[in-house]
Amino acid sequence: RSQLSGNLTVQMVRRDFNGVGDDDTVMATGQVNYTHMDIFNIAQLRYHSDLRISYADMDDAIDRSEWENRLSYVIGLLDTSASWRYINLDNEEKYSLIYFQVNRRF
Repeated sequence: RSQLSGNLTVQMVRRDFNGVGDDDTVMATGQVNYTHMDIFNIAQLRYHSDLRISYADMDDAIDRSEWENRLSYVIGLLDTSASWRYINLDNEEKYSLIYFQVNRRF
């Protein structure tokens, strides 16, 4: 009923211009996902959490982290979901967003 997955990528870029403007840059991104089905033993009620982080070792880069938590429920042809998303940009700009969504399938 539960699933956990994730990934991590680290990349280093070395620029060599014969001693002028030499530069090494490290970039890293990571993501962790967790899903639980039939949460609270309620059929068709799902919880999903998604955490994403990106970092770049550059002066003009923007480090970003984003975390979303979502509950979704299916009733016949009606899909409903509510989610909360937190976004942090360079520890300077922070956003907290709440989404509600209802879809009717035909």
